[in-house]
This record gives sequence, structure tokens and C-alpha cells, in this order.
Amino acid sequence: MHIFDKKTGREFYSNPRNVMGESDYNVVALKDSYYIDFELRFTHIENLAKPVFEDIIKAQNLSILTPETTATICCFFAIQHARSKASRERMSDLGNELRRRFPDVKTNDLPEFFSDQEYDKFIFLKFATEKLADLAAPLVSKVMVLLKLNCAGQIYISDNPLLLHNQQEFGPYGNIGLGVPGIEIYHPISPDLVLGLLCPTIGLRLKKAQAEASKSLNDLHLAAFRNPQGSIQAQLDHLKEVEEDLQRARHYYSMLFEKRLVPISKENLLFLNSLQLQSAYRFVGARRKDFAFAKQAIREKPHWKDFPRFQFG
Repeated sequence: MHIFDKKTGREFYSNPRNVMGESDYNVVALKDSYYIDFELRFTHIENLAKPVFEDIIKAQNLSILTPETTATICCFFAIQHARSKASRERMSDLGNELRRRFPDVKTNDLPEFFSDQEYDKFIFLKFATEKLADLAAPLVSKVMVLLKLNCAGQIYISDNPLLLHNQQEFGPYGNIGLGVPGIEIYHPISPDLVLGLLCPTIGLRLKKAQAEASKSLNDLHLAAFRNPQGSIQAQLDHLKEVEEDLQRARHYYSMLFEKRLVPISKENLLFLNSLQLQSAYRFVGARRKDFAFAKQAIREKPHWKDFPRFQFG
């Protein structure tokens, strides 16, 4: 795979495991030279999910999914969200900030066994594995969609590949989380396919917008009908424009929530690749050596070189 280092701007070819993984990443060191290894628990979920993704790639649609395989995907997404380098670093930042601000507060319940940093890591991994069902629960109610590349260009994948996006705003409480209303979740599963999970409230909002647009269209028709002078050309042009917008909205809803298969247009691709670049801890990968968009984006938005961290007031 071709790799782009967003911190240095360097491009190179490598096995993804060499740059998007770390040795002993899921291993916790104890003070007595013993270790606790969580890797097998994550590998088990990956092994269950792999054939499900292979079936989707072969079928090119989601009709082959069962409740069991859907749950497997939800567990995989939850693990991906919890185990990423970016998530780990954010939690480490939080622990360090607590210790800096409140040096007398006890943040390590087992100081005889763990250093502060290893204890943070232990608690994080223990929670991710023992509470997997709780982490995955908000995903089960989401609407799963398959996005298929339908334009020139290539889909990026990063060392933090699970993307979370939300068009709704909730003020200081933030709008990103697996269970937050309006959340959109995306993960590439092949060079041409992205699997998405959409909050059902998105469909409800689209339906409501369609109903309002349909009512507005009817009102325009009634107004034109009641006009004793008849419809002038400007009114007819406006009616046609509104009808076309409504038709596009209905088609978009059908692709997302009925067919659950959406072509990735040029605009969609820029959106997804922008999210991958922003969320990446450091490395972005692609099938071909073409990172022109990534380089331009980093030049225009140099703060993307770092991954999104917690902001402490």
C-alpha cells in the first residue's frame, strides 16, 4: 500500500502493518516485568468480521446480511473506535491533564502494579473488551448503507479508519459519539467500498423535509391555479425547479434508506477523504501513489497534521 505521512509530507510504499500498527500496542506492562496481553480479544472480533466483509465485497450489496452478521459488524466498529491510536492518545491526554490540575487526586488504584501511564492503558483496554456489548449497542439501531466508488480518484484509509461525522450541533457537549443523535459512521472495507452506519433520525429529518417541500409545491400549484392571469413563465420555471429538487431528495432518500446502496461521487469522495485525513493519527494509505489532494489539504489546513485532541479550557 502507498502511504502518506501527514506530519512530514513523505510518501512511501509499505505493508500497512508496518506503519499502522505497533508492537505490544495492546500489551500492558506491570512493574514486576509481567505483561497483560489484550490482543487476542481484539483479533477474535477481527476474525469474525473478516468473512462478513468478504461476503459484502463479493455481493456488492447488503442483502446477504443477517442479524448475526450485522451484530458482528457493529462489534467490529465499536472495537475500531475504542482501540485506535487517536482514541488512546486522547484518553492519555485526559489522564495527564487530570494529574496536572489535581495532583492530589488519586488516578491510579493499583500503583504497586502499574505506572500511571500503564494503568491508564490497562483501564482503557479492560473497558473496551469487557464492555464491548455496551459499546456496540448504540450501533445496532443504525441504518447500514454501502457506498461504492463511482468516480475518478481513490478512497483513502488511515491509521484511524473509523470516521464519525455529525451535521447537528449540540453546543459544548459535542456532537461526536457512537450514540449521539445524527451521527454518521463510515469505514472503508475495500479500495472501492465504504460501509456506513447512519442514525435513524437522519431519515426522519429527510422525510420531514420532503413532506414540507411537497406541501410547498402543492401551495405553489394552487397559487398558480388561482391566479386569474394564469401562470407566468417565471412561476412555471420556479415550479419546475422545486419539482426537480423534490425528485432528487426522494431519490437520495431511496438510495440511503431503501436500497442502502449509494454511489460515491466526486463530492462524496472529497468528503470521505477529508475525514480520513483529519482523523488520522499520522498515516494515510491508498492503492495508488496519488496523494495530491492530501498534500493540498495539509498546505491549506496545517492543523490537520495533528489528530483531533480534547480541548481543555
